[in-house]
Amino acid sequence: MSGAFETQYIASTTYAGGTVAGAKAMQLGLLRGLGECVAHAWGPVHVVGDNQHAVQQLTQRQPPRGVYLRDTYWKARRAADAAAVTSWTGCHRDANRAATGFASMARETDTSVESRIGVGSNPMARWATITDAIQADVAQWAMEQEKTVSNEAADRTV
Repeated sequence: MSGAFETQYIASTTYAGGTVAGAKAMQLGLLRGLGECVAHAWGPVHVVGDNQHAVQQLTQRQPPRGVYLRDTYWKARRAADAAAVTSWTGCHRDANRAATGFASMARETDTSVESRIGVGSNPMARWATITDAIQADVAQWAMEQEKTVSNEAADRTV
């Protein structure tokens, strides 16, 4: 895999005083990010998440069992189709430091914040620790993607 990856949009959201379940919050965050991708025609879009089960459901188009999750699941799935998601990748929570940092920031400050990179103020200075994690997370993801492509090529030549 080659090429550069650019962070276009970052958000930290708090939901209803913390009464939203983690799976629902994940879906809402995905929906919000994919909506931005569609609105600004950003692509190709690669989705990486540390909830392996949710990534598998979205990849295989299998809605969750919980009725309260289904509406948001289908909205996110349609948004993923509209954004033409190129890949869905599950990762370990340790490799998703930026998302963990943003979630912690939303919980601790009880405030939602969003920023489009390169528009208006520079969030990088304010969120330096978390945005540094974005670069590390993306680099690790790119390395894993490269290994996957190499392994697939090796499997085909056997």
